[in-house]
Amino acid sequence: MLLGTLVVASVCTVPGGQAAAGTTGSAVALAAGPALLAAEARMPSATTTAHGRVFLSPSKNIGCEVDFQFAHLGAATLCQTLAPPQSVTITAAGAIEKCSGVACVGHPAGNTPVMPYMTSTTVGAFLCASRFDGVACSAAGRAFLISRSGTDTYPVLPHTTMAIYTGTASHPKLSVAKAFGWVVGLDKPGYNAEVLVRCGRSSTGNLPPDQLWTVDLAAVGSFEMETDLANPAAGSVIEVARAKWVSSVRVSGWDGDLYLGGKGSFVSNGPGSIACPG
Repeated sequence: MLLGTLVVASVCTVPGGQAAAGTTGSAVALAAGPALLAAEARMPSATTTAHGRVFLSPSKNIGCEVDFQFAHLGAATLCQTLAPPQSVTITAAGAIEKCSGVACVGHPAGNTPVMPYMTSTTVGAFLCASRFDGVACSAAGRAFLISRSGTDTYPVLPHTTMAIYTGTASHPKLSVAKAFGWVVGLDKPGYNAEVLVRCGRSSTGNLPPDQLWTVDLAAVGSFEMETDLANPAAGSVIEVARAKWVSSVRVSGWDGDLYLGGKGSFVSNGPGSIACPG
């Protein structure tokens, strides 16, 4: 398990500007968010009961405890990154608290299982997905995405972790290109994707790195999905309907190659030929 018998002392800033010190009793190896720390500070003997799931991201920089019963807070999910040191909690009611600094994190056990990219787990009221751009967890229509870049929070559709893309006119449209990137948002109907392109080429030359684009999914000819992302050599790439692709991306995210423009346009997260510098 991720949570051995380690007792972690933590100090974190809570609403109101005061620092709250607390300990997690029966053994949380990850420090909690501000709301949880404040609750435990009021009850020094408070403990956490482990009955959920623990996992690490493939990079092992992100660790999560999903659906743990925290004293005086109830069911909650906690995730942290070691670099930078930060943590975030979400309750079953969708309340999210962030915490930053070394006092907000603990150290996962060495035998903590890794959850492969683009896979997800549902425990109790919580859905968590290991995504290329971080780990996202949701409950009650709210979600967070934690990564090396920080922690974002946003509304989601039920039983999804993908942000709802409402600003389809806020980014330029990417219609003719060969690129590698990942989806960061989908509109409610599933017709447009907000895509962060890491690298690629269009008809006018190289695309600027790490730029957001709008991709019209109705213009994509086919959608290809790898059947075994943890071991692509053992899996295969299959074509799926757009609706199935959208449903999968809403839960577990997506990264891969985009070949846009013309009748043969497609997107695929199978083995690709687009290599980004660095």
